[in-house]
Amino acid sequence: MAFWTGLAIFTLASIVAERLLPPQYKKFMPILVMCVLTFFGLFRYEIGTDYDWYIVLFDTVKIDDLYPEPTFLLLVEFLHQFHFSYQMMFIAYELPIMLLLWSAIKYYTKDTEIQILTVALFLCLQYFFSLNGIRQGLSMVLIFWGYRYCLERKLWKYLLVVALATSIHYSAIIAAVLYFVPTKVFSWYKYLIVMVVMFVIFKLNIVLTFLTVLFGILQVDGRYLSYLSDIDAVNMTGLYMFFQFGLFSIARIVIMESNPQYKGLLNIWFLGILGHFLFSFSLPITRLTKYFDYFIILIMPLTIQYLNSNFLLQVKDKIYNFKWGYVLLLFYMYTFLNMMSGIPHDYHTSWRNPYPSSMNIEYQFNFKMFDR
Repeated sequence: MAFWTGLAIFTLASIVAERLLPPQYKKFMPILVMCVLTFFGLFRYEIGTDYDWYIVLFDTVKIDDLYPEPTFLLLVEFLHQFHFSYQMMFIAYELPIMLLLWSAIKYYTKDTEIQILTVALFLCLQYFFSLNGIRQGLSMVLIFWGYRYCLERKLWKYLLVVALATSIHYSAIIAAVLYFVPTKVFSWYKYLIVMVVMFVIFKLNIVLTFLTVLFGILQVDGRYLSYLSDIDAVNMTGLYMFFQFGLFSIARIVIMESNPQYKGLLNIWFLGILGHFLFSFSLPITRLTKYFDYFIILIMPLTIQYLNSNFLLQVKDKIYNFKWGYVLLLFYMYTFLNMMSGIPHDYHTSWRNPYPSSMNIEYQFNFKMFDR
């Protein structure tokens, strides 16, 4: 845990430094944090749930296999031809993830405070996943990068991005719907009504029952039926659901007042919240909602900055700028570190993973680029 705690402290210190530095030097702080995260991502060793599994794939897949996606098969074939090691496979995914992320951040905002806060939220919410599910991690950041075409209403360019993302991880096909998500922000009580209705559906397990019956009628293949009884189902509670809705409600006010160009992101995030709960019985299905949740790393920095500037604390006759937004940032940092510390070291036993070392969180380096 020392490594991840140190990384969190370094990121927080960089955010403070960005606030204190002269204007001409502020732009270097988000770049510094991005470079550090990129370096650790490129040369990691035995980090995450899927690390060993990807090594198995690297050693066994053939160019004419049906699984995984064709881009992965082509990459592995290329690396084998030039005698690269499996570490180069991880580099080939992590480097474009970080480059696309930085390109997207620079497009969506020129404000260096928002930039470094976005990087910090990426660390809290997406970084560790990008070290695990490397194919989906790359496809998600590609969709995040390509959302610019939704803002510009360039349908075919966005669909081309979705097609490329789908060739990296098939789940990305769900992101095609983002273009058609309405940009209109509805009244707060309408969102609340939908949340209450979805909560009832969630508690009554209606979606699982419906899909089980539907799959039975359609005689769906057994491997897909297993998605409905996934042992790694996400443990969701109504309290967590409405806490997310509380954050959404705050962000709704912020976006409406200060960043109306991103109104569509609110509805995307809202759909992600609903998807998490309606499909919490299945981890594979829930992972589809990650394409909706990803935009939190942009929404929350805007919210943090707004709260820091506009929400004041009055004590008797004095008014203080309490920086409420940083309380929210610290919450995300705490959640991230708590999640890391809660990862079971007996992953092999607890999660039925056949690779005992595949849930290591203690950072180690691997600079071996070639097999020979």
